Amino acid sequence: MDTLLQIALGFVAVAACLAAFLVLKKQQRTRLLEKLNAKQQEITLAVNSFSALLSSERYLSKAEYSAWLSKWSYLKPLIEECEKKSIGKKSGSKLSELKLILDNGDSLVRKKNEECMNNELRDFKAFFDSVEARPLTMKQRLAIVTEEKHNMVVAGAGTGKTSTLIGKAGYILKKGFAEPHEILLISFARKARDEMAERALRRLGNGIAIETFHSLGLKIVADVENRKPSVSELSTDPVRLRNAIMEHIKKRLGEPEFLKKINWYFAFYNTPYRSQFGFKSMGEYIDFLRSNQVRSLNGELVKSLEECEIANFLYINGIGYLYEKDYGVEVATKTRRQYKPDFFLPEYGIYIEHFGVDRNNMTAPFVDRERYLEEMGWKRRTHKENSTRLIETYSWEKTEGVLLKNLERNLVSTRVKFAPVQQEQIFDKLNQLGLVHPFTGLLGSFLNLYKSQWKSISQLRELVRSFPNRDRYEAFLDIFSEIYEDYEKSLGREIDFNDMVNKAVQYVSDGSYHSSFKYVLVDEFQDISHNRSSLLKALLLSNPSARLFCVGDDWQSIYRFNGSDVSIMTDFNGHFDLSERLELDMTFRFDDKLCDFSSKFILKNPNQIRKSLISSKKSKSPAVTLLWSESIEDAIAEALGRIRSSERDRAKVLIIGRYNHQQPTNLALLQKEFQEMDIEFLTAHSSKGKESDYVIVIGLTSEGHAFPSRIEDDPVLDVVLAKKEPVPNAEERRLFYVAVTRARKHVYLVASKTNPSAFISEVGNGEYEVEIEGQKGELSTMCPGCKTGLIMSRQGRNGDFYSCSNYPYCEYKPRVCPECGKGFLRKSGMSASSIICSNTLCSFKRRKCPRCEYGYLILRNGKYSQFYGCSNYPTCKYTEKPA
Repeated sequence: MDTLLQIALGFVAVAACLAAFLVLKKQQRTRLLEKLNAKQQEITLAVNSFSALLSSERYLSKAEYSAWLSKWSYLKPLIEECEKKSIGKKSGSKLSELKLILDNGDSLVRKKNEECMNNELRDFKAFFDSVEARPLTMKQRLAIVTEEKHNMVVAGAGTGKTSTLIGKAGYILKKGFAEPHEILLISFARKARDEMAERALRRLGNGIAIETFHSLGLKIVADVENRKPSVSELSTDPVRLRNAIMEHIKKRLGEPEFLKKINWYFAFYNTPYRSQFGFKSMGEYIDFLRSNQVRSLNGELVKSLEECEIANFLYINGIGYLYEKDYGVEVATKTRRQYKPDFFLPEYGIYIEHFGVDRNNMTAPFVDRERYLEEMGWKRRTHKENSTRLIETYSWEKTEGVLLKNLERNLVSTRVKFAPVQQEQIFDKLNQLGLVHPFTGLLGSFLNLYKSQWKSISQLRELVRSFPNRDRYEAFLDIFSEIYEDYEKSLGREIDFNDMVNKAVQYVSDGSYHSSFKYVLVDEFQDISHNRSSLLKALLLSNPSARLFCVGDDWQSIYRFNGSDVSIMTDFNGHFDLSERLELDMTFRFDDKLCDFSSKFILKNPNQIRKSLISSKKSKSPAVTLLWSESIEDAIAEALGRIRSSERDRAKVLIIGRYNHQQPTNLALLQKEFQEMDIEFLTAHSSKGKESDYVIVIGLTSEGHAFPSRIEDDPVLDVVLAKKEPVPNAEERRLFYVAVTRARKHVYLVASKTNPSAFISEVGNGEYEVEIEGQKGELSTMCPGCKTGLIMSRQGRNGDFYSCSNYPYCEYKPRVCPECGKGFLRKSGMSASSIICSNTLCSFKRRKCPRCEYGYLILRNGKYSQFYGCSNYPTCKYTEKPA
C-alpha cells in the first residue's frame, strides 16, 4: 500500500513539474513573440533596406554592405532564438527573409554585382572600344566598372595604366556618378600630371581636377589660409639645403654642449659600427670597410672601427701616436715582414695592440683562429724579449661597452698624460678632413624623410631604444633635433614640399577644409609614402561617399630612398579596408619572350605580388641578348649595328645605366654615326615611365659602381624609411626590371667579361631564355685571402709586386714567379693540386705543398739523400721522399 502511494505521489509530482515546465515554455514563447513583435518594424526596415540595395542598378560595394550589416546585425541573436523555438519559419515572412539575407549576404551581393557588371560591360561597350586609341581589354573594363569604396588595380609594365584611369574618369562622367569638378586625378610628378591633363582634355573635355600631391596640398593650404604660401627654395635646391644646414651648424658652434655633441658623434659614431664577428667572410667585412672609408681624426685609413675608436680617443685627449709604425727593434725574417704594432706612443715608448677576440679567445668566423692566436703569442713574446711596454685591447671590450674605459685606466696606470684638445680645434680638424659637408647631406636627407612620415622626435627616440648601436642613433637625433628646430624657424611663412602635404592633411582632418571630391583616382600608387597615404585617407573621411581608385605596379617600386613604402600597396587592404584588388595582365609594349624573361626575374623576390603577365605579341626568338665585352663602347656600337641591320624605320634607342656618370663618353659620336636612330642615355631611375624600341643596359659590373648597387645608405636613415625588405637587392631587382621593360622590341645587356654583375651571372646561367654573344672572359684571379678582392700588379720601392685590390684591408701578397719574374703564383687544376704562374707565356708548374696554402714542393739535397721540401720553409717544414 505504501509503495503504491509513493508511486502515485511520484506521478503527481512529475505531472506538476511537467505542467510547470509547459507553463514556463509558454511564457518564454509568449515573451519571445512579444520581443519579435516589438522588433517587427526594425526587421521589416532591415529587409527592405537590403532589398533596396540589391535592387539598385548600381554596384553594391563592400563598404555599403558592411554598413548595412553593422546597422542590423544586432537582430541576429533574436533570429537564432526564434529559429530554436520554430518561430517565424513561415515562408515569405520578414524574419525568414532577414535570416536568408544574413546567412547568404555575401553570395547575394556577389551575384548582384556580377549581373550589374555584365550589364555595364554590355551597355558601355562602344565607350570602352573608343575612349582610348586602342580598345580597352576585358581586365581594364572590369576594373573600371568595379565600384568598391577602395579599389586597387595591380598593373604590369605596358598594360595601359593611364588608359584605365582615363577610362574610369570617363565612365564616372557617363554614368553621372559625379560632375567633372568632383573627380580628382592625382599623379606623382609634374610632367606625368601634365601629360595626363593633356590626354584627359583630349578624350574627356574640361573640368576634371588633375593634380600632383604637392599641387593639391598647396591649393588646400591656400584655400584655408586665404593666401597662397611661398615655397622655400630649400625644397627645390638640395645644395641650398645643405648650405643652410651648414649655417645652422656654424651658428650653434658657440654653444659648448652642441659643439661637444657634434665632435663626439664624428669621433665615435660617424661610421655605423658592426662587429667583425657579424660578418660571414673576410670579403664581406672588407666590403663594409671600403664602402665606409674608416678614417681616424688624424686622417689615417684604419683597418677596423675599433681601431678607429682607439685612435680618436688618443687624438681628442692630446696623446700623440703613430699608426702601424715599424716596431723599434728589427724582427723581420725571410718569411716575416717587419712587425708593425697598431699604435705607438713615441713620447712614452708604449705600444698598443688591439686583438680581435672575444672573452674566450674566439676570432671572427672568417679568421684562421689557430694562426691568429699564434700571432698574438708571438707579439707578446716579442715585446717581452725586447723589454718594450705593451697595452692590449680586445674586441670583447667594445662589445661590452668598456673599450675606452679600460684603455683610459691602462694609460693612466702607465702615467700617460691627458691633454684634451679644444673642441673648436677638433671641429676644425673635421672640416679639414671633409667630414662635415657630407654630414649636412645626411641631415638634409633625414629631414625630408622625417617630414614625410608621422613620428615625432620623441617617438623616434623610443623606436631606436631597441636598435643595435642605439647610442649612435641617439647621438644623431640629439644633433638633428636642434638642426630641425633651426630649419623650421628659418622657413618663416614659407613652406617646403612636405609641408604642402602635411598641412593639407591637418586642415582636411580637422574640418578646416571639406573635400567635395566624390572620386579620387591615383596613378603610380606603388610610389605612395605615408604622408600622401594620410592625405588620401583624410579626403575620404571628409566626404564619406567618396571612392578611391588606385593604379600601380609594385614590380616598379624604386623610390624607397625618397620615402615611398611599397608595403602600402602590397598590403592595400590593411591600409584601406573593404577593398577590391584587380589586375591588368595584358602588356602591349613587348612580346611574350621579354614578358617571360622580366616576370621570371622579378618574381625571384617572393614578396612581390604574383601576377601572370601575358603579351599580345608572340615571338619565336629571345628578346634579350647578353653581350660579353671588354669595352662598353665597342659593345654599344655592336648593339647599334645590329639594330641598324634589322630596322627599316627610324628606331628609338635608350642606353640605360645605373648612375649618371656612366653615360658613354662617345655618346655624341654614336648619335652622329647612327643618325637614323634617336639615341638617348638615361639612368634606370629616370627611365621609369619611358619606352623605347630598343634598350641597351650598361654598367652591369660587380666592381665599383655596380648594378646591383653595393653602395648602402647610412643606417640612420632606416629610422625614417620604410622597413627594409628581407630579400637581398629587392629594390635593385625592381630597378633592373624597370630598365629592361622600357623596350618594345629588344634588350641588349652589356656585361663585363671579367667582373660581371650578380644579375648577369643569374640571367646567363641557363635558366633564362637569352641570346649570348661573345664569351665570358677568364675572371681576374680572386684573392684567396679575402675572397672578394682581385690580385693586381703594383709598383713598389723594390720593384713590381702583386697584392690584393682590397689593400690595405687585405694584406695578402702572392709570390712573384721565380721563373719568369712577371706573373704571380696561383693554384691550378680541378683539385688545386698544382701551383702555376699567372703569366700564360710562362711554363712554371709545381706540385702544391699538401700542408700549406701556397707553397710548392722543391727537390732539395739533404745530408743523406734528396727530398722534397716546401718552398715556404722554415714557416712550413713539410717534407716527403721522392717516389
